[in-house]
Amino acid sequence: MAPPPLLRRKPYNKIIRPSSPNLSLSPIPKSSALALPPTAVFLTEPYEINFALVAIVNPPLPFRGPLPRIPIVCLAGFMGSGKSTVGARLARQLGWRFVDLDERIEAAAGITIPQFFERHGEPAFRQLEADELRAALGRAVEQKEPTVLALGGGTYAQTGAPEFLRNAGVPVIWLDARIEVLLSRCMTMTGRPLFRDETSFRALHAQRIVSYQLADFRVDSSGDAAAVVAEILRRGIAGVPAVDLESHLELEKPKP
Repeated sequence: MAPPPLLRRKPYNKIIRPSSPNLSLSPIPKSSALALPPTAVFLTEPYEINFALVAIVNPPLPFRGPLPRIPIVCLAGFMGSGKSTVGARLARQLGWRFVDLDERIEAAAGITIPQFFERHGEPAFRQLEADELRAALGRAVEQKEPTVLALGGGTYAQTGAPEFLRNAGVPVIWLDARIEVLLSRCMTMTGRPLFRDETSFRALHAQRIVSYQLADFRVDSSGDAAAVVAEILRRGIAGVPAVDLESHLELEKPKP
């Protein structure tokens, strides 16, 4: 089966020399069966997508430095923390647009995330993820749309991602939950390529939690989504206006 159109464009052919010793970048061989987008590079192990390097290989966004004062908030957290569910509900409450980064990635690639991992591997996925994060923020600014953006489980754990969002002036809420709660939720879910077993699940959580702790705010998401949204609104955190929940009417659906 031919790769989706997004993956058929000609890649860069020049070498990009990163300053980080943890990241090795080299040009994609012309004979490679996989032609990634023009913004992609071939990563050799050990790899890290360094957001400080994204500006080198990607076209510039329509903004530099901190974003204009368009209300944008990102939700970060481990798999099963409720980012998509809470994000959609929060957007409904506020009348903002809701964006799920994983959905953007699947729409751009034309295949599901598990399929992308299987066919192209995690390095290519992380590059596409970085591209789509920048594009989502750029669209919100260009359209002047207040936006709730649910990140992928590993997005905020990538090298440079916390600094990238902080420098752009985008606040991040970490949806935290006890690992037993996260595990029980993920046991009944599909479409999570990095969920294999309990041991690897706990190891990955321990690895990523250091990055989540860099978020601007933390909210316990062990309860149901309604309670989590109520807490965010009650506290008025991350640029989200405080809401009188007793008099506030929930909108029917978020902006498309």
